[in-house]
Amino acid sequence: MKLTLPHIEAFLTLAEELHFGRTAERLYLSQPRVSRLIAALEREVGASLFERTSRRALLTPLGERLRERLLPAYGELLAAVDDARTTARQSAGVLHIGFALSTGGEHLNALVRAVERAYPEIEVRLREISTSEPLDELRLGEVDVLVNWLVLDAPDLTLGPQLDEQDKVLMMAADHPLAERSSVHFDEVADYVLTDMPTLRRRNGDPLFFPLRSAAGRSVKLQPVRTLGEALLQVSLGETVHVTVTSLRHLVARPDLAFVPIDDLPPAKLGLIWRTAYENARIRALAEVAASRRGPEPSSSPEHGRSAGAGG
Repeated sequence: MKLTLPHIEAFLTLAEELHFGRTAERLYLSQPRVSRLIAALEREVGASLFERTSRRALLTPLGERLRERLLPAYGELLAAVDDARTTARQSAGVLHIGFALSTGGEHLNALVRAVERAYPEIEVRLREISTSEPLDELRLGEVDVLVNWLVLDAPDLTLGPQLDEQDKVLMMAADHPLAERSSVHFDEVADYVLTDMPTLRRRNGDPLFFPLRSAAGRSVKLQPVRTLGEALLQVSLGETVHVTVTSLRHLVARPDLAFVPIDDLPPAKLGLIWRTAYENARIRALAEVAASRRGPEPSSSPEHGRSAGAGG
């Protein structure tokens, strides 16, 4: 038999009440269920723990000894659970928010200011993480919440409220054949080699910002890169093009690069991501504030917020 908490609770309650009926009432169980739990425990022990009469149950010497040993352990167990419950419900404390170079900016700054106003007991600490492997520090517990694109789906993650939405653009060398266009279709992009970070994938295997086939069924050609810096270098040399978001043009404003809107790819949604099993009151407070916001605060706001870089 596998000893479970109901066996222990039934034993300790019966040891206190010395009556199967009152024990059943306290535990919100049927009396036959209590009898089965005690009988199973006695079979596991190999001896009787109670002397049963028509009116009451009395502890045997072995039952008394077991009670004396179990009570402190059971008390510690309840205290541990209560402590964990209290901690999970308390919003006071430090909340670590991770952002990459391409996912911070105005919206994150505005959210931090809003959280600090609504929950002054929460201390927000921002931490820049890797652009190419954003989930590493989240899963290692270095950050509690990640600000990233809401396509990093995985069974252990919760995709929370959206903070921003940005159109897709094609980054290319300034002298690229498409650089003077007002917009492009993704079918046209398939004529060129796209940079790709193999560590960033949707659950279906596609890169984050574009599919592996165009709407016309054309396969795209990929050039793996490890970092955004490598992508910028290859693009500026004219070797590849890069699908990204509109804010990146402000982050890397360079005369040797051009950005052209892609008019047939959906916008990229930026939001909060956290590990479902590690959700707590601070994360819920952050998500509540994020969900209640209808837009970013203006950049000219007189309040002073910490800068987390530009989005992109």
